[in-house]
Amino acid sequence: MPLSLHQDPAKAALGRRLFNDVRLSGNSSVSCASCHNVARGGGDQRAKSLGFLGQPGAVNAPTVLNAALNFKQFWDGRADTLEAQLDMVIRNPVEMGSSWPAVLARLAGDAAYRDGFAAAYRDGLTIANLDFAQRGGANDADRGRYAVIHNSDDLHVFKVPSLRNVTRSAPYFHDGSAATLEQALDVLFKFQLGRSGSKQDKADIIRFLNTLNSTPAGQP
Repeated sequence: MPLSLHQDPAKAALGRRLFNDVRLSGNSSVSCASCHNVARGGGDQRAKSLGFLGQPGAVNAPTVLNAALNFKQFWDGRADTLEAQLDMVIRNPVEMGSSWPAVLARLAGDAAYRDGFAAAYRDGLTIANLDFAQRGGANDADRGRYAVIHNSDDLHVFKVPSLRNVTRSAPYFHDGSAATLEQALDVLFKFQLGRSGSKQDKADIIRFLNTLNSTPAGQP
């Protein structure tokens, strides 16, 4: 695992601003930060995040901390890259309900964005550069990886999220069904180990998980 992703400071600054900009959504009501609050573990503490019209999404919003190091994105792993993940979220009719031409039209009217992109990219503010800058009950979502590749062995199989700051990123699992770490551990003990976990076992595991907490160097 690399110790640093060596991001260009100017491009990272643009990405930080875009991450918090509600104009990326169809009605300028939600931003990436609405569902992924870095100060609160990279999620939003909801079982299922709310989209641009206030509708609940299909799954729990996973933490964005270390997302650039994930080998797959989304709970079902349907996106191979952050670029693909971002594109799906922007165009999702529940999540952000927008399109790249619409986003570009809104941001092109902002002189600060025009100047920032002109300084950071040779061709200035374009859809491709917007994408690049932003990287710095039962339903289909419950089928996991099966919904992507339709292999019966992958029914209800989900990507394992990062454990960094996991004690701060409740609720847990793809559907946000475990409100606390204790509840999540009860599920894991039952279905992965076939037994109940003792209070001491769970307390020891949670103490260990707390050692994985850290504060990001900068807040988006």
